[in-house]
Amino acid sequence: MTLQMAGMMVGSLVGSLLSDRYGRRAAFLSNYALAVIAISALAFNPLMYGIHVLLFLDGWAIIVRGFAVIVLITEMLPSKWRDATSIVHTIVFSLGYATLPLIAYLAKDWRWTMGICGAIGLLLLPATLFVPESLGWLLQNNRLKRARKLARRIAKVNQMPVDTTKHLFKELDYNTQEHELKPISVAAETNTNQQDAEESLVVSKPNNPVKPSARRYSYVHLVRYPYLRYRILIYCLCWSSVNLCYFGLSLNTNQLNGNRYLNFFFAALVEPPASLLCFFLIRKLGSRIAFAVQMSIAGLLLIVTPLLQNVHDEVSVATAVLGKLFVAGGYTLVFTCTGDLFPTLLRNQAYGASSFVSRMVALLVPYILYIGETTDPSIPYIVMAATALLSSAIVLLLPETKGQQLPNTFQESKAFKGSIKCHRRSEA
Repeated sequence: MTLQMAGMMVGSLVGSLLSDRYGRRAAFLSNYALAVIAISALAFNPLMYGIHVLLFLDGWAIIVRGFAVIVLITEMLPSKWRDATSIVHTIVFSLGYATLPLIAYLAKDWRWTMGICGAIGLLLLPATLFVPESLGWLLQNNRLKRARKLARRIAKVNQMPVDTTKHLFKELDYNTQEHELKPISVAAETNTNQQDAEESLVVSKPNNPVKPSARRYSYVHLVRYPYLRYRILIYCLCWSSVNLCYFGLSLNTNQLNGNRYLNFFFAALVEPPASLLCFFLIRKLGSRIAFAVQMSIAGLLLIVTPLLQNVHDEVSVATAVLGKLFVAGGYTLVFTCTGDLFPTLLRNQAYGASSFVSRMVALLVPYILYIGETTDPSIPYIVMAATALLSSAIVLLLPETKGQQLPNTFQESKAFKGSIKCHRRSEA
């Protein structure tokens, strides 16, 4: 588990940059194929070092592929369908996760389990070729020819009238010019009226276009601007809390009383209802409050679970499974909504930075569980409950994105108002 989590950690950091440079579709297809190869090879590899390498590559492929899909959904769909489609994606993932204990029960051997999973992935491989590139990524990287071709395909599939198609092409040309960026010189530090650094990225005029691909953005930009820095720090904490609780509960099912296959199955089966619950909560409360509600309930349930283990086995298993439901809901929310507060050119990096930090924390899960096995079984639950309650409180400092359009530029991202006021020292 540690090696696979290390692969996820490195993949979070590097894979995001690859997705931004080469496209969401290329990142998805290449890493889906890599995951299928790694899982299939695990079934036949006789060497221990080979297993280590394959587990690392599988973790890398899982996280890069997952980010590419969620960013692709975010950038391709209007706001009214974006949350629903992202949640459907997590439901399908959860259903596949719920079939894993059945495969493991029937196979009885881990190599057969890996072989069956690899065969299923291979059967689904042709369907991935129909995944399109992100229209937003094509426009931001000045790939106008491919963007127009994709727009024609969208119009054809949706049976749009010819007039509507022409209007769509005009909108594409307009938006392409509108969102082109050019760097301008930054005023000297002695200028007390200096604007925020992100305002140095201004809209270029049609008579002086500069290709947006001329400037690349990195993780440094997430911490350079105060409002982005506070947001990414909060998301890193929320991601860390969710990963710690999610993998802690998933790996600790064997320590619960009862059949381990059934415990794992029930812990996986609650994830689709958790995703459906997220759909209704987002619509009613918004992503920020919905996350706070789910993680606070999960924290309370995690506190109760160890207290019930010595009282009633079935009740303690039920509270742990119910806690997993709300943690899975928090995972769905943070995975779906992280990119809503960041501009297009930094959206994938926001996912990558948050996931990288959270995977570092998740590497500690096996050791926390080991401490619980050798000392006090309640210790893992206390740690998970504390982080869940902390994240449920700090997420309320973020701006609410309910009903808002996805920000494309730095200015649009800054326009979201939260509970934290960011000022430069010279302006304070």
